[in-house]
Amino acid sequence: MKIVKETVFYGFTCEVTDGHIGMAILENGAWVLVHENGTAVDTNGNRYVCVSREFDSRPMPPDEILQYACESLEDVDEEPAEALPIPDTDLEFLGWTTESDKPVIQTE
Repeated sequence: MKIVKETVFYGFTCEVTDGHIGMAILENGAWVLVHENGTAVDTNGNRYVCVSREFDSRPMPPDEILQYACESLEDVDEEPAEALPIPDTDLEFLGWTTESDKPVIQTE
């Protein structure tokens, strides 16, 4: 599978973006409009999909784990928020390809 790397990404900050999260320039010179669902379309109508690589997360040392607590002056009886679980894997963005219909996650 041929993967085209992204050289520049411009994120949109507007709330009403019609599902578009930004625009990117690829190493092949294409300008693509990036969608929330991991797809993109260039100015010629070519459809690209995101390619990522899955890898094992590093164990987080106890001193780096964030402790979440909700403290309120108005309501001291409020319970602390639950800590989110640490995922077993992470994704590394590799680039874009036109050779698939949906986003690709490569595993090792």
